[in-house]
Amino acid sequence: MAQFYENYGFEAEERPDNLVTMVAFMAQLARIESEESLKGQLRFLNTHLLPTLKYAVEICPSLRQIYEILAEDAKTLKLILVGNVRR
Repeated sequence: MAQFYENYGFEAEERPDNLVTMVAFMAQLARIESEESLKGQLRFLNTHLLPTLKYAVEICPSLRQIYEILAEDAKTLKLILVGNVRR
């Protein structure tokens, strides 16, 4: 995960697998308006953030709403990227 951050120029202040760090990284990516950023967001959501949140929901069910919102975001990003490819 640290390598993922490094590839996008993000310096984590906390542990790389900390949820706050992961969300801060996503926020940084979201500020960049590029297809590369969208691809990075989708990959990070699917590879790291959603699996971590899925596990966290088992321990803390109140995180379920955040998980569901981010899962929808991943679907939206995928649709956006598919649309960009077809243009």
